[in-house]
Amino acid sequence: MKKYLICDFDSTIVSIETLDELAKFIMRRTNYDADLAQKIEDITEMGMQGEISFADSLEQRLGLMRLHRDDIDAFKDHVMRAITVSVIKNKDFFEKYGERIHIISGGFYDFILPVAVELGIDPQNVHANSFVFDADGYVSGYDANSCLVKAHGKALQVKQLKLNGTVIMVGDGWTDYEVKQAGAADHFVAFVEHIMRDKVMDVADHVAHGFDDVIKYFKKI
Repeated sequence: MKKYLICDFDSTIVSIETLDELAKFIMRRTNYDADLAQKIEDITEMGMQGEISFADSLEQRLGLMRLHRDDIDAFKDHVMRAITVSVIKNKDFFEKYGERIHIISGGFYDFILPVAVELGIDPQNVHANSFVFDADGYVSGYDANSCLVKAHGKALQVKQLKLNGTVIMVGDGWTDYEVKQAGAADHFVAFVEHIMRDKVMDVADHVAHGFDDVIKYFKKI
């Protein structure tokens, strides 16, 4: 039976929370309130702990930033430089299993696709949100039709893939665990190379301190 690896992006494939870092990035380029980054980090953490819905988290964070397309383009290189060390170390694994590795994230295609291509993951296996821009190039929102902005969005997305085999979900947050909780994954691996959340580790089938641990578990089951 085939095995499929479903990976979160932020604090998993990359070492950062992209919207948190984007806030800091634009603060350095503009005259934003000095508290902006902390406000956005606090909202992110509430979502990762399951205290607020992902849709609320996303809407609140985007509402605090006036993003322009130029900000997003400039930030892409920063994301590329933040690929997790243990992921880069195991690039050959991603290239070998690229057709069976999916990235599912509440983040945005603009930042995730370049990383997926670099790792050898099939671009069709990237499932993320999309920015909506106004006529002047500013972010006016996101594609509200994406299942990834809905409650239990990651689980809904995995179910839509209809994968015939063993599904392993890897991530650092509560929304990643929800994929197994909803029956869309057979295993949940808590990825803790960057951040440890007791609530998430307590419900994990395995705790991975780096991608070497993920690969060992993938091969063992």
